[in-house]
Amino acid sequence: MSQFSNNRRMKLKTKIWLMMSALLLVMLAIDITISYRKMKAELWSEISTDARDIYGMMMATRRVYQKAFIKSKLEVTDDTLALLPAHSVPRVSQEFSNWSTSGIIFNNVSDQPRNPNNLADEFEMASIDWFRTNPAEKEQLRRITGKDDTKYLLYTAPIWTEAYCLKCHGDPEDAPQSIRDNYDQAFGYKTGELRGIASIRIPTGKFDNRLARVWGSEVIKSLIVYAILFIALGVTLERLVLRRLAQLRAGAENIADGEYSARIVDQGRDEIRRVADSFNLMADKVQVDITNRISAEKKLRENHDRLLAFMEAIPDAVFVKDGEGRWQLANQTAVRMFQLDTISWQNQTEQEMSEHISTFREFLANCTERDESTWRNGSISVNHQAINGPDNLQHTLEVRRTPVFGEQGERSALVTIARDITQRMVNEEKIRKLSMVVEQSPESIVITNLDGSIEYVNQCFIDNSGYRPEELLGKNPRMLKSGKTPHATYQTMWSTLLRGEIWSGELINRRKDGSEFIELATIAPVRETDGQISHYVAIKQDITEQKQAQEQIHRLAYIDGLTGLPNRTLLMDRLAQLVAASRRSRQTTALLLLNIDRFKTINNAQGMDAGDELLTSLARRIQDLLRDGDTFARLSADEFAILLPNLENELAAASRHSLSVAEKIRTAVSKPFILDNQPISVTLSLGIALFPESPDDDVPEVIMRRANTALHRAKDNGGNQSSFFESEMGEKAEQQFRIERELRIAIETGELRLYLQSQVNGDGQITGAEALVRWEHPERGLLPPGVFIPVAEKSDLIIDLDSWVLIETCELMARENMAGHPLRVSVNLSPRHFRQPGFVPWIRDLLTTTGVDPTRLTLEVTEGLFITDINDTIIKMSELCETGIHFSLDDFGTGYSSLSYLKRLPIQELKIDRVFVQDAPTDPDDAALVETILAVAENMHLRVVAEGVETPEQAAFFNNRESMLYQGYLYGKPTPAETWVQHWLETLA
Repeated sequence: MSQFSNNRRMKLKTKIWLMMSALLLVMLAIDITISYRKMKAELWSEISTDARDIYGMMMATRRVYQKAFIKSKLEVTDDTLALLPAHSVPRVSQEFSNWSTSGIIFNNVSDQPRNPNNLADEFEMASIDWFRTNPAEKEQLRRITGKDDTKYLLYTAPIWTEAYCLKCHGDPEDAPQSIRDNYDQAFGYKTGELRGIASIRIPTGKFDNRLARVWGSEVIKSLIVYAILFIALGVTLERLVLRRLAQLRAGAENIADGEYSARIVDQGRDEIRRVADSFNLMADKVQVDITNRISAEKKLRENHDRLLAFMEAIPDAVFVKDGEGRWQLANQTAVRMFQLDTISWQNQTEQEMSEHISTFREFLANCTERDESTWRNGSISVNHQAINGPDNLQHTLEVRRTPVFGEQGERSALVTIARDITQRMVNEEKIRKLSMVVEQSPESIVITNLDGSIEYVNQCFIDNSGYRPEELLGKNPRMLKSGKTPHATYQTMWSTLLRGEIWSGELINRRKDGSEFIELATIAPVRETDGQISHYVAIKQDITEQKQAQEQIHRLAYIDGLTGLPNRTLLMDRLAQLVAASRRSRQTTALLLLNIDRFKTINNAQGMDAGDELLTSLARRIQDLLRDGDTFARLSADEFAILLPNLENELAAASRHSLSVAEKIRTAVSKPFILDNQPISVTLSLGIALFPESPDDDVPEVIMRRANTALHRAKDNGGNQSSFFESEMGEKAEQQFRIERELRIAIETGELRLYLQSQVNGDGQITGAEALVRWEHPERGLLPPGVFIPVAEKSDLIIDLDSWVLIETCELMARENMAGHPLRVSVNLSPRHFRQPGFVPWIRDLLTTTGVDPTRLTLEVTEGLFITDINDTIIKMSELCETGIHFSLDDFGTGYSSLSYLKRLPIQELKIDRVFVQDAPTDPDDAALVETILAVAENMHLRVVAEGVETPEQAAFFNNRESMLYQGYLYGKPTPAETWVQHWLETLA
């Protein structure tokens, strides 16, 4: 006890001494700081005063010297230079250092000095900028450190341009002649402008030393005074206060140790004596209260034990906090839930506990807010809070708080019960989602009991049926029956459900408004936990629109939209069926392809609507002539097909039957159709193919191709007739197809070769050539154009072929031109290629890319180019002529309308066809025609090329009539381009 008291006494005494020491130290620091600042201010004022005095001396010197120099009108010389302020002040400053050891430096400086020694340094330049920014300021004082690490007080003051300054610094013309002769700068100033600054630097070293000496002596004096005061106060406090307080403390410690009879004896008469008396009175009451408290604590422990047992019996987390939010009690569920077994939690607030348990820091923070809200409301509160549990998963707690108040309304305790409702919420969420899914499902859902009475319907079922909920609940779903669902469907449905299985099928039902709809229904039994079926649930999807869409899709896929006839897809499907059937029965079937002759002309003349009306009328007229088992289909715009199945087994009889039907159709169609009250007559071309005729007849596409070949032969023979497919026709078609396929490959793989045939004048000199093409077939060798050009002209291959020849020709011409051998070449152009929308831009790009001279390129066209749209043709030809390209009319004289459009075409050349050239020397008719062509060419100033000249007689015939060009075997056969060029170059040499 004594040792403890001594320790306590020493601590109190130390605190008092430390407090006194701190107080005196603070007072000493304040006293020393104030004296230091006062001395520093006095010294600073003294230095500033010195600077201002020097500034006054400088400005007086400047003004006296400047005015004297101006009045004297002396010229600026080495002797009078010192009278100028720019030189006098620096010299005075330099001389001043010989008379004074103060280290003071002064000068007038400027950013544009006449004396180079007056150029402002970095500190002075900053002051100049500062005065220009702050023109109202009279001076500036600041500490600086020089380049030699000497510390200065820099005093600067502005030097403003005054009226008398303008004598030397104003307009150069107004300045004395000697000033102008010696200086070329610092002119042009105006009154009020900053000319420079007065700069005074006073070393601060001796002032700092003086301050240190004076202030040091003051510090020593203050330390002695405050030390004496500290000792005196300490002794007085020890005798009057500390010893007596130690007695009070000893008495209190005795009572704390259980000596409730201990009392304090104090002989004084002051406040401490009164405290001792009050302590003794308190000790008397404490002695009585302790006895009563011991009894009460016993009862409290008993109640506490019963409360803990009750809390442990509750499966939820239960904890009790006092009125200040400190945790007092908690059952084991709470300890585990909040992981309290790792800390000392009793008498701790949530904030203190959260420093140790980070996993539920947010939960505890929310607890404080919720607790306060419960206390304010004064009633039980319930809310949900989230917490990370011992399993590191988030749990949701339902927290119930009950406030307990004392008799005076003070906060006594807060009982909290936290129940983990995580799983319950998961289950509730599942039920909620299931309810939302069922209620918002786009499919009808109905639940019935085992008797079939409706117990639940969702909104989709209500909307789809048109009945209100009260009209449906308790009723049987048979109220929706339309009578169109087969009875067998219901039998299968119930037998499946009674077996406890799921049934799916289509039902045709009727809504409340009488409209019918089709549902795809799935009905399943609902089982209880014991496996017994208690209800049936049906999920129904309205597939009415889907069924209608399927029918529409089927119609669009297989039926022609204009005529209502089967389309090509359905025809090919039925053709495939008949081919398969013919393999088994060998029954002959006929496929007829029909095409309206010159339908495009009718369509263009009468309009699209009239053309459609003609097609539908023709379809109805032909349909009436056919049997029920026949198939009549529309394949394209004006092309139809007829399948005639089950004909005679003998091909001859089947052929006669097919021809009879074809002629009957042609006869019926030959009767005029009335379109817009106008009679329109049309004719048909028909191609007929019978099958089976050969083993290849099991491929529908082959049969269709045969009929198409027969149709084309009927069209080629003038139309308005029927034509049967013959094997020779098929072989020819196969050959053409093979040539087309191989030619496409040949263009891509580089099997084509460029040939040239010479064009010469009357003297036999080569003037140019015509570009030709040959095909070097890898198997059949070199093929002439007659083998593949006609095939290419029937497809877009002719465009690729034309393009290849043009590109090769232009590149050849460009190479020879660069070598200094300009070459003129003619190239045949296909009408199909010319009519392409991008033909003209393509030609222009080709000319640009290859760099060929367009004036040496001639494009040969035939009369077939002008038949369809002569205006568009003329526009394109004119655009190309603007580039320099020439046009030649090939095979002139073989057409029927040459003279009618010849005058409109921008052509420069006519080529007489070889048909007239061959017989002109011997046939008067051909000779007369040649004479006519030459006359036309002469009158229209056109060049003439005689094509196909093979004999001297032919050449002589033309030489006697006109100056023209010749081309033919007489002058040279078509030759590979490289060989031809080599020969041509030799002739040039």
